[in-house]
Amino acid sequence: MSGRVHEAGAHFESLVPSIDEQGRAVRVSILTRTGCHLCKRAQAVVDKVLEPLAVASCAIDIDAQDPQARADLLARYGEWLPVIFVDGRVHDYWTVDPARLQETLAGT
Repeated sequence: MSGRVHEAGAHFESLVPSIDEQGRAVRVSILTRTGCHLCKRAQAVVDKVLEPLAVASCAIDIDAQDPQARADLLARYGEWLPVIFVDGRVHDYWTVDPARLQETLAGT
């Protein structure tokens, strides 16, 4: 991840691509679970904020990971999902404030 270290740890960092298929830098990542309604809402907000920007996001579904990574991530973030990271640091959890996300992305 080009110098960034995710607070979620090595398991999470290895799951986050540095660029998307269009060559845009992945600066926003969302830790989710299958069937999580808050995760779907958070993804929709992130998608809307990022649409006009040259910034990509990725969602990492905890339930789709190997057992060790799933256990580690659930132990650390299970009560906080979804967790939104910007540049490898926790930005929000449970919900996303679109104005705050825009400010964070514009300021860095």
